[in-house]
Amino acid sequence: VPAMGRTRLASELSIGARIAGMTTLRIDALAHPEPSGTLRALARGLLEVAPQEAGATLKRYVGVLGQAFDELAQHAATAAPGPRLPKQPLERKALVQRTFVDWLLEVCASRPLLLVVDDAQAVDVDSAGVLVLIAHAAPRVRLYLAVTQVRDEAGPAPIQQLARVSARVRLQGLEREDIELLIR
Repeated sequence: VPAMGRTRLASELSIGARIAGMTTLRIDALAHPEPSGTLRALARGLLEVAPQEAGATLKRYVGVLGQAFDELAQHAATAAPGPRLPKQPLERKALVQRTFVDWLLEVCASRPLLLVVDDAQAVDVDSAGVLVLIAHAAPRVRLYLAVTQVRDEAGPAPIQQLARVSARVRLQGLEREDIELLIR
């Protein structure tokens, strides 16, 4: 089964990171196909895996993010109101993306984070743009980004860009003997 190699690699990477003391956040893009679905899952996931750091720092960003994601709006009661989101869709998207990345980077200043996105070929375009921003910022903080994707399924343009500039690990199929060893 082709997906087993990628998913297994993502699982092993997550386990290794946790053993090393990192916080891990893993999202399967196939489970979040709606517009900004992966981004929304990342925001919820960040609050789950790093509740203290994410909750405390969200206060500075919820004015924007709470307008974009209803589930974050509940945190706005204790925060100063943010700027009104622009009506122009591209400006709105850019503001939400930048704000999310700023929030994520602030959380990573307090704790190292491994972010794994499985099946990146299924990421929606807006979330894919955020992943490119995260990859660009990751070397400056304790943030590690790993994405998996089905070979020969390119995904949206930002994922293609990410694939061109990232280190790649090509997984090979297992031989029958190797599969038998795994089963034992």
